[in-house]
Amino acid sequence: MNAIRLAAPTYPRTFGSGGVSASAGEIDQVLVANRPLQVETRKIWSLSSDTGRPSEKAVSSAIRTLGILFGKAVKLGSWSSPHITLSENNEIVFEWWNDHKKITLYFGDDEPEYIKVWGTDIDNEMDSGPLPGGWNLTALWLWLFP
Repeated sequence: MNAIRLAAPTYPRTFGSGGVSASAGEIDQVLVANRPLQVETRKIWSLSSDTGRPSEKAVSSAIRTLGILFGKAVKLGSWSSPHITLSENNEIVFEWWNDHKKITLYFGDDEPEYIKVWGTDIDNEMDSGPLPGGWNLTALWLWLFP
């Protein structure tokens, strides 16, 4: 794939009053190699609330996971952009729905977490836990989009 490097002024490498940034490699991976993710990446950078902005770790983790998940989803033949929001705790939140199934990913100062929902019974129709770097994102995607 031929990649076109984007000029620095086109996509800010920092945002917010705290100067939160993602590495140039992460930006290149998402914006250049995976050009369809430009809207999602801009959304991550623009997130803010009355209580603040996401941390540098949250931004970096969200951008990295978005790029990895996009790559896996494309190889599986499908991609659906997440709904991206900011929680009341300034965590970056990705959400996907498919019929009665829902996956939510949270990116904050701790390890990313996931919630899988396939019904209303919180004891028997929901699962949650950490989303460590080695977690199998392919299995998560195939669960939601079989």
